[in-house]
Amino acid sequence: MFSKLMKKILYYQNSLLFLILVLFLLCACSDNRYGAEKLYWQAERKGERLIKDKEGKLSEEDYKEIISYYQKVVDKFPLEPLSAKAQFVIANNYISLKQFDKAQEVINSIIHNFSNSPDIATQAYFALGNIFEREGNWQKAEDEYEKIMDMYPLTNLGLNMPIYVLQHYQRIKDKGKEDKAYEKAIRRYKSLIEEYSDTRMVPVIKDYLALVHFEEGKYQEALAIWDSIISDYPNTPQAGLGLLKKAEVYLNRLNDLPKAISSYEEFIKRYPHSSDLAKVEYSLALLYFRNNNLDKAKELFSSLIDKYPKDKKLSLKAYLGLSYCYRKELNTDKVMEIYTKIKKDYPKTKEAVAIPFLIAQYYWQINLDTKAEEAIVNAIIEYEKLLNDSSIDERLIREVANFLALSYIKHKDIDKAIKCLRDLADKYPKNPIYLFDLANLFRNLNSLDKAISIYKEIIERYPENKLIAKLCEREISILEKKR
Repeated sequence: MFSKLMKKILYYQNSLLFLILVLFLLCACSDNRYGAEKLYWQAERKGERLIKDKEGKLSEEDYKEIISYYQKVVDKFPLEPLSAKAQFVIANNYISLKQFDKAQEVINSIIHNFSNSPDIATQAYFALGNIFEREGNWQKAEDEYEKIMDMYPLTNLGLNMPIYVLQHYQRIKDKGKEDKAYEKAIRRYKSLIEEYSDTRMVPVIKDYLALVHFEEGKYQEALAIWDSIISDYPNTPQAGLGLLKKAEVYLNRLNDLPKAISSYEEFIKRYPHSSDLAKVEYSLALLYFRNNNLDKAKELFSSLIDKYPKDKKLSLKAYLGLSYCYRKELNTDKVMEIYTKIKKDYPKTKEAVAIPFLIAQYYWQINLDTKAEEAIVNAIIEYEKLLNDSSIDERLIREVANFLALSYIKHKDIDKAIKCLRDLADKYPKNPIYLFDLANLFRNLNSLDKAISIYKEIIERYPENKLIAKLCEREISILEKKR
């Protein structure tokens, strides 16, 4: 009896000690996570402040300062996931400094510490491959991508890599290697389908197989695979996505509007509770309009307004869709009724801003030139007033400016259109968009020399922005060939 009692006491003591140990470890993990989160948050705030203070123009010392903020997370909590996140930031800063060797060291450290975390490890291998790409060493980059495919084949990156490699050879226009990458990708996905044939991964892998065919322009092969997913795995997310991808292929690649419509209709019938339903219904309404099935388009646009009253953006787009249906039917009363409603119920939206110009445009469409001229004068007055409205934010100012410039042009006040865009470019010197609009205006007027002059001005105004410079140089090159 005494022996049994002692055994029970020892059992409960051991259980209690084990529970205490577990609680201690959990508390320690929780403390580490909290500590890492706090340090990471501090690093983010400091970095953001520094970037703001320097207006995004960072020196080498600034980059090193930002690196030091995040290094504190790494030094104190090296095995916490936020440490990996901090190291990715550090690596990106080294890349900005073109110190690729140091960036590689940081990424290799992530791989070493987080090889058992597929999401982190695959991102690290991918980042390493990207560094080699920046250095112009594609072979080394591809070796890293192969590691992702071999070690983590079912992760998002693992499944994406065959397509990524294929797209590389498409970009550099190496047809021979592109064909080999395509064939290799097909073999890899088919092998994975066979290896995981009894798992829920099959429709996922099949979807990637379809995407490979799509990338190579083999649309019928891609459509056949999506059909098999829809038929064999109807209750999976890939089946619904397959229908949407079919619609996009029919619409944008095969120019088969009826089959695109059919795919959207089937999606709506099969998945009436989908989170994508409203978006699909709106896309279908637009296709009905394009296919001149105005009754169905109006019915669906009206249904969207009734079904989703809280979705203001969708309702607004549906009202505009209805207005275009009535424009096609030359139903002036309905057109004006909807335009009035948009201006009243959705003020200070880009759609409401468009209405004065659209009214004039509509009257020209139905050959009521006198009314159109009156409407364009009213549009100019309204847009000029809006430009001086201090409550209008800059996001809408551009819309107002564009429509004012268009209205001036329609009214044959070209000089005023030019002055309008020039004034806005000077008023908002940090935003190059008004100069781009001005250059486009000169292009449309066939004033190529003036358009080239504006593009050169943009390059001079924004010397730090290499993307803008590249875009302007390309446009200049195109225009010079046309002169």
